[in-house]
Amino acid sequence: MCRMAENAESVEAYRKIPSRIKEASCKELGMQELVEPADTFLGSFLRATVSQRTIDQGMLAQLRVQAVLLDPPTRPPKTTGSQRPPRRLSARQKKVMKLYEIPKDKQEFDRYLPLHELWKSYMEDLLQLGPERKSANQSQMNQKVTKADYHGSMLTVSRSKCPSYIGTCGIVLQETQNTLKLICRDNRIRTIPKAHSVFTFDLYGYRFSLYGNHMRFRSSERSARKFKDKATIDL
Repeated sequence: MCRMAENAESVEAYRKIPSRIKEASCKELGMQELVEPADTFLGSFLRATVSQRTIDQGMLAQLRVQAVLLDPPTRPPKTTGSQRPPRRLSARQKKVMKLYEIPKDKQEFDRYLPLHELWKSYMEDLLQLGPERKSANQSQMNQKVTKADYHGSMLTVSRSKCPSYIGTCGIVLQETQNTLKLICRDNRIRTIPKAHSVFTFDLYGYRFSLYGNHMRFRSSERSARKFKDKATIDL
């Protein structure tokens, strides 16, 4: 009902003045009806009221075309505290909720073989490898290998300062800033630190080595990072 009342008031505000009131007001205020065209009246009015320096064709065109708002523009309502976006979960809350833990019944090596095949096709397109494709530039290939996503890759620990990690081979299920989680053929998940470790993988006759000390970033940060070609440091 309030909305309908507002619409009715706005219609009444813009309705034409009755003729009897219009005639009485014209006599009282000394007004006359506009006889000449609107363009002619506008020009003569500006010449009489505005300085000649400020009158130009651009000003006249703007006055003819630009609409004048009689009512103030409506602004969107301000958001209250209850409409703020929800906060993100903290690291402690994620750990309590076990968001990144893989259930025991899902820890099967054969279950993730299709993921590995999908990763191989992804790397084939990324590095332009394959029997029917030309070999890519080595510097460009190094940059792409450094920024690639390794979820689903089959990595082997070839070198490490911890001898028990050497020879560990598995499919990467999770990657954090400092670790890689691999599921091995014995259906066990092993967490390998990136620091002081070298990982290798084979793809279409190429063997690639990944130095963990250079990969100590999150996968999303590593994909946007710019690496420089330099000599590889030892463990």
